[in-house]
Amino acid sequence: MDVIERLSEAIDTGEVIDIAYRGGSQPGASRKISPIQVDGDTVKARCFSSGRVKTYMVELIELIDENTDRPLFTEDNKVSEPIPYPSLLQAGSYNRPRFESMGWVVSVTDESVQLFKKWKNGNSQKTPSCEINYEEYSTEHAYDIKTGEMVECDPIKRERPWVVRARKKKTVSFSNFPRAFERFFSYAEELAPEKNDYIPDACYEMDLLSSLWRPRAKRSALTIVPAVKGKQEPRSVFLEHWAFPLAYAYRDAIDIKLEERTVNKKKVAMWTQGGLLKFKDGDFIHSSDRKKAVRVTTANPMGWDSDKGKMYMGSVAFRYHQDIHNEGYNNPSEFILSQPKFLKLLITGKIDLSNE
Repeated sequence: MDVIERLSEAIDTGEVIDIAYRGGSQPGASRKISPIQVDGDTVKARCFSSGRVKTYMVELIELIDENTDRPLFTEDNKVSEPIPYPSLLQAGSYNRPRFESMGWVVSVTDESVQLFKKWKNGNSQKTPSCEINYEEYSTEHAYDIKTGEMVECDPIKRERPWVVRARKKKTVSFSNFPRAFERFFSYAEELAPEKNDYIPDACYEMDLLSSLWRPRAKRSALTIVPAVKGKQEPRSVFLEHWAFPLAYAYRDAIDIKLEERTVNKKKVAMWTQGGLLKFKDGDFIHSSDRKKAVRVTTANPMGWDSDKGKMYMGSVAFRYHQDIHNEGYNNPSEFILSQPKFLKLLITGKIDLSNE
C-alpha cells in the first residue's frame, strides 16, 4: 500500500497513524497524525505533537509500521551526524564529471584531489592549479647550534589537516572537511579553464552501481550521492544538479544505508552504497523546478537471478506529468523502465527507451 492510499484509508476510518516526516523544523522525527484531506501532492492532517492542523508534502512522508524500519532520527532528532563524505576519494570521484565539464584534468587519490590545466597541445600541465590535500602531520625545521645546520623536527599532528591551495589564492586549512571541500569547489569554479554548464549523464552513478551487480557484493563506501542530509534540509544540497532531486526518505530506494565503519582507527557512522534499486509503488517525485513529476504505479525491485547468473534489473511503471503548471496532474504519459533507467531519468531528466 502506497502513502496516498494509506492516508486516504486513514481519512475514511479516522485512524491515527505514525509517520516520519523529512521536512519541517525537525526533519526525520516520527510523529502521530490524523489525516483530514489529500490534495494532489499534499495532505492536511492534525499533528498530535503540536496539536495543530498542518499541511505535509506527501513525498516527504515515510510510513512507520511493523514492516518498516524506524527512521534513523529519533523524536528528539538527536543522532550523530554522519560524515558527508567518507573520504577525499568519495568527494573527488563523485565530482569528477563536474570538474571535467569545467575543462580540468582531474587526479583523485585517497589523500588529494588535484585539478590541472591543459597545454595548447592537449597535454596536462605538471603542476596543479587547484588542489585539496589531507595532511595529517606538519613538519618544521629548526636551527641546530651544534652543527650549524637546519634539521627536521618531529612531525606535529595538525589541528586543521584539510589544506586547499590554488594559484594566486591564499593557502587555507580547515579542521572540517565539508567546509574545506566547499572552498576547493569554489576555487575550481572560479579558476575553471572553461565555463560550460554541467549536464549530468549519470555515468558515474551507473558505473558505481554496475560494479556492485554480482553475487554477495560488499557494500561500497562510495555512494551515488556525495552526502545524505536529513537533519537540516529535506533534500540533500549536493543533489542540485539532478533533474529530480530525491528526498531523504528515498535512501532505501537507492540502496543507501547507514553503517558503522572504521576510519582512521575511529568508528564513525557512514553511508554505504548497495547495488539494488528499489523504487516502489506510490513513489512521487517532483523535478527540481517543480514543473514536472513522476508517480510510480507499479514496480519490481532489482535482485540477483541465481538461475540465469545475472542481475535482474527490475521494473518501474510510472506516470510522467510533464507540465504541472498548465495541465496540473491531468493527462500524464505512461512509461515502463528498468530500475536503473528510472534512476537515470531522475538524474538527467531524459527517458531512455533503448533496449537493455
